[in-house]
Amino acid sequence: MTVYSFGYPFGQALALGKASPAITVGKASVSSLRLDDDGELALVQIDGALNPGNSGGPMVDAKGRLVGVAVSRIRDGQGIGF
Repeated sequence: MTVYSFGYPFGQALALGKASPAITVGKASVSSLRLDDDGELALVQIDGALNPGNSGGPMVDAKGRLVGVAVSRIRDGQGIGF
């Protein structure tokens, strides 16, 4: 499933002049559904770039429906996010 992340990666570092930075849209795919010890869905793993500033931002499907919220990434995981 293709998903899209929205956010302000790197915050003001990508701003031009005094203006606020433009929102960045990233494309990723769901690569794994991680279950907790009770068999309940705990995390959705994606294979796509999440950067500082994406955390807390929406994850939407191809029809624009909210499917999750960007939470974290593995620092040296080369595109592994949750």
